[in-house]
Amino acid sequence: MSWKAVWPFYTGVLIDIISASKQCTQANSINGMALQGFVFKKFSVTTIYECDMSCQREITCQSFNYVIEEKSCELSNRTKEARPENFQPDPARFYYTRFVGRTPLGSIPQLPAKSCREIKASEGQDTISNKYWLDPSGNGKAVLVNCDMEMEDIDECITGNHDCHVNATCTNTIGSHNCTCKEGFTGDGRLCSAFKNCAEIHKSAGKSTDGTYTIKPDNMTAFEVFCDQTTAGGGWTVFQRRLDGSVDFYRNWSDYKHGFGDVYGEFWIGLDKIHRLTSDNNSMLRVDLEDFKGNTTYAEYNIFGVMSEKDKYRLILGFYSGSAGDSLSTHRDRPWSTPDQDNDEFSRGNCAEHWHGAWWYNECFHSNLNGRYHRHGSSYTPGVTWGGWKGERRFLKRTEMKMRPADF
Repeated sequence: MSWKAVWPFYTGVLIDIISASKQCTQANSINGMALQGFVFKKFSVTTIYECDMSCQREITCQSFNYVIEEKSCELSNRTKEARPENFQPDPARFYYTRFVGRTPLGSIPQLPAKSCREIKASEGQDTISNKYWLDPSGNGKAVLVNCDMEMEDIDECITGNHDCHVNATCTNTIGSHNCTCKEGFTGDGRLCSAFKNCAEIHKSAGKSTDGTYTIKPDNMTAFEVFCDQTTAGGGWTVFQRRLDGSVDFYRNWSDYKHGFGDVYGEFWIGLDKIHRLTSDNNSMLRVDLEDFKGNTTYAEYNIFGVMSEKDKYRLILGFYSGSAGDSLSTHRDRPWSTPDQDNDEFSRGNCAEHWHGAWWYNECFHSNLNGRYHRHGSSYTPGVTWGGWKGERRFLKRTEMKMRPADF
């Protein structure tokens, strides 16, 4: 059947439909024009009527172009009203807006709009403020957002047309937007960098709540830490914790190098990270201890650092103060030892193996906070101990090792 034969019949169909439609004032069909850039399906037909029927069967179909000479249909998921800038002259095509059973743009997740403004353009000036589906980045992930159709404002945060940093939160305002660095990051919102340590978080962000934060002490990868923001003024980056024996601390060199455990529970942050945190030579150490009767004590050292792996993570340590007794100075300048790497001064074996731990052993120790965990206060086998407080055979329930800048 030729186009000339079909057209008079189909024009009559269109006229009947349009006259019965609420949108009779709109130009729903236009010869010599086409909507470009939103075609989601193309196929051959024998008549233009098949285009209309196919469009009505597709829930996302908003309009179609009929390609006259090749007798094919191009179904689109937008209308010329939604995208007037894409509605272009094309003598080879015939454009038609679907209005019978057309799904409003943004009303279902399968048909998200790019912006609230696009919905208003598509559905008319009387479109009410409501929740609509948007996909502002065009990545195929629709989100349900509130659209205020009364405001003549573009939500840059939704459309993605903002200059906020990837680690910032964008907040829309009338005529503009605000950028605020996310928790754990500092900057003006356009540029956000991770804090170097928990002390910076405490000072810059005014954070006095213990918890996990992301820090970046140098130009290497950022990582998560637990911050003690309440003990002795706060600002402490915790790098070791024992509390219930749920994590096995009898581990090899690689595990102590990279770290293990859970920062919410028992963990060792990793010697590489401790080295990064102390490489500015401006750190102090605090050790908090608790026995099985609930008694607590602490030790502080005004200088603390760990050298690189090349130097076997040798311990740098200053002067002691506190109530726990000095049980770390005998380990000063000692390299790290593990069951699989013996760097101690013990001539009759490996301290790490013998005392079931990993530490800056000498011959062998006066403290052994990474030793075997006992769920009671004493044992004949080696355990978690700080000799200056309870003696080397009285074991501890809870330990925390933490650092902060010496000039905090």
